[in-house]
Amino acid sequence: MFFRKSNVIFFIFLIFISSLTFTVDNTVETNAQDSNLTINSIAIDFLWNFTLTDFAGHFPVIVDLDLDGTSEVLVTSQNGLFYCLDNLGNTLWQHDLALLGRCSPTVVDINKDGKLEILITSFYTLHCFNYTGTELWNASITYNMLDSPTIADLDQDGQLDIILQSTNKIHCFNWNGTVKWEHTTLGTITTVTVVADLDSDGSFEILFGTYDNKTICLNHLGVKEWQYMTD
Repeated sequence: MFFRKSNVIFFIFLIFISSLTFTVDNTVETNAQDSNLTINSIAIDFLWNFTLTDFAGHFPVIVDLDLDGTSEVLVTSQNGLFYCLDNLGNTLWQHDLALLGRCSPTVVDINKDGKLEILITSFYTLHCFNYTGTELWNASITYNMLDSPTIADLDQDGQLDIILQSTNKIHCFNWNGTVKWEHTTLGTITTVTVVADLDSDGSFEILFGTYDNKTICLNHLGVKEWQYMTD
């Protein structure tokens, strides 16, 4: 994909190989390097393009939202518009989220009902939509969110948690958008969060970096376990 701000056109690189022919001059016996492969012709055409009203906010997400065997395309523009397109580039639904961050949506069955939900952040709000574009809930925070949500069952209780970082806070939400915990840092957060069970105790830790040269590790309850000062 690429973005052209001047014409505000967003191209999806779904390409169709209309002609691909080749000849092999030498017979391949035991080593592929012994053959001389000549490609006679390749023709590549765009299937479609979709025009945005502003430049694209981040890379698109391609997923079969309604589980019907055909993929949909989720794409955002910097002026706050959030689109769901079908596989032919037609708009299925859209929302004006205002002050949309430069983050891609996260698609997951967050409530474990067998259907996919879409989590996406505007500057001060986390939104949850169902696959038809209906907003199920939203959660507000007081700082600019910096990246796409991270999803994990932090405490292995069978329910998924939503982890977000803002300017100087790590936010953890329950699957329904209620606040689980928050952790405030002294320095500005400068990296995405990474989730892993570092000590193999059955619960996850959260790692991230800050502007004051710290790598910080939180436990699944949002309590700092350790920090490391980098040079």
